Amino acid sequence: RVVNSPYGRILRAIKQNDQRVAFLGYNVVLYKWSVFTLSCAIAGLAGALFAMAQEGAYVQIMSLQWSGIVILMTLIGGGFISFWGPVLGVILYYLARDILGAYTDAWLLWFGLMFVLLVMFRPTGLAGIWHDLRRLFGSTERTDSLNQPLR
Repeated sequence: RVVNSPYGRILRAIKQNDQRVAFLGYNVVLYKWSVFTLSCAIAGLAGALFAMAQEGAYVQIMSLQWSGIVILMTLIGGGFISFWGPVLGVILYYLARDILGAYTDAWLLWFGLMFVLLVMFRPTGLAGIWHDLRRLFGSTERTDSLNQPLR
């Protein structure tokens, strides 16, 4: 995995304090450029696969409403906390759409209320709740890779 590799550790260190990493002798600009290029390649591959699955690339999918829903799913899941946070957000969105949509036509209103409450009381999202539960019930986390030096 990239996250637990030396490359991932340097990226996490850059996220915390890029000046300190530069003082350690790493080329911070090169690492930032490489992770930007890697994320662009993954996004391009995802877009190509999506276009193949839809049997074409259509402009309707790039509407403001759909872009807002994607951001909403990411924030609910806690996209800045965990890699799996947006996945949890997508699952919750589709479960709410299917379950609440079976009972009321105003399911998006209830989902929006749930989003506002989650942002007010748990700004880390579902991934933050999961992280707190793991810490509360004593799950062992892999901290050995975090304590290793960068070089």
